[in-house]
This record gives sequence, structure tokens and C-alpha cells, in this order.
Amino acid sequence: MTRVQNYLLKNTTWHPGFPQTVVPGADHCYRNLTRAIRALNLCVKPWERNLPHLSKMVSVGRQMLGLVLATIGFLGSIIICALPMWIVTKFIGNIVTLQVIWNGLWMYCVIDFTGQIKCEVYDYLLYLPQHLTAARFMIVTAIIIGFFGVLLGVVGGKCTNFVDERDKSKVTLASGIVFLTAGLMVMIPVCWTAITIIQDIYNPVLVRARKWELGASLYIGWAAAGLLFLGGGLLCSSCPPRDKDDCTVKYSRALD
Repeated sequence: MTRVQNYLLKNTTWHPGFPQTVVPGADHCYRNLTRAIRALNLCVKPWERNLPHLSKMVSVGRQMLGLVLATIGFLGSIIICALPMWIVTKFIGNIVTLQVIWNGLWMYCVIDFTGQIKCEVYDYLLYLPQHLTAARFMIVTAIIIGFFGVLLGVVGGKCTNFVDERDKSKVTLASGIVFLTAGLMVMIPVCWTAITIIQDIYNPVLVRARKWELGASLYIGWAAAGLLFLGGGLLCSSCPPRDKDDCTVKYSRALD
């Protein structure tokens, strides 16, 4: 290509203010240049022609992966809402008084030294710690938000026909934002409860016969929040940029 272009430049003269004038021999060079461009289009350009299709396939895969991860995180938020293992309290004494209490958002379970488990729902008059009361509201809100996020993700899917193709990107972006919000609503109460437990562990004023530990729900909550963040981010980034082919190209009229 470089040799042909240099040859064309050597055989072409330019006159300021006038159309391009080509000396004899330039027509032959122009034909050779056209053939060379066509040859390059046949040999090199096919993969470039498939770039829009490849980009669309990558976008679809990213969207599906984001929706799957966010849905798993949504299911994790349901699990930590129902699982009564936010705080594990151990009363250390003799073997007769040894017992473990699991505290959740809605119920608590007592495990005695024989291994028997007895679970009861919290009495409405029973005082709950501030972080568990806030966790109730935030986790329920995260579940509701996550449910709408799943619906938006399915509606905005590229393999569905619920909305127009032009609106699918907006719906997918909205789904990603909803999942990010749900992840934040899960992360805040989980971290708040974990910080409270850690502060209690290192508090010298409290009785050492009682020991608080991080429950399994907190670890599941961290994983669920991470999946919601990751899935929401993938959904937000799966919206492809506007096609360059949609731009209108204008050509100037050649002078006679």
C-alpha cells in the first residue's frame, strides 16, 4: 500500500484552488491502487466486518453472566433474611450450663449441651439491638429491590421480545443500577453487625463467660453483596456503545 501511495503522490500534481489534476499515467496507478484495496478487503477485512457481531456476542455473554451472578446474590439475600445465624452467642461455663444461641433477624435458636435445637420467633415486645432492627428493614428492602432487578434483567435481555431493541439497553442499565443498590442495602447491615460483634469481643467490661462470634449469615451476606455488585456492574457495562454505522456520512460534491 505504501509503495502504491508514494507512486500516486509522485505522479499527481495539486493546484491550489482547483480540483486535483492527475498527469498521464495516474489513471493506471489509480486502477492498481483500487485493485490493491480490494485485495486487502478480501484478505484482511473479513474479521473487521465481523467485529460488530463479535461485540454483540460479548455484550450478550456479559449481560447473561451479570444477570446470573446478580440472581445468585439475590437468592443469598433471601437466605440471610431467613437463616437465624447472624450472631452466635456462646455461654462458657461447666458442661451442664454450656449452651449456644443463634440470633437471626426474626428468630433465635438455643442449642443445649445435649445438641438439641429449639427455635422461637422473637416476641414483638422483646428489645432487639439497633443493628438487627436496621438489618430487618434493609434486608427486606434489598430483597424487594432485587426482585425488580431480576424482572428488569429478564425484560431487557437480548434474547427476549418484551421491549424494543432500542429500549433494551436502558432497561438493562436500570437493572444493573437496581442490583448495585440491593448490594449496598445488604452490605451495610452485614458490616454493621460484624463491627458490633468485633467491638463486643474486645470489650473488657463485658463478662467473659459470654462470647460472641460471627454467624454464617454474615459470611453469606458478604458473598451475596459481592455477587450483587459484580452482577450489577456487568449489566451496566453490557450496554454497547452506539453503532458507528448509524452516523450519517456526507460527501462533498466533486467539481467538474
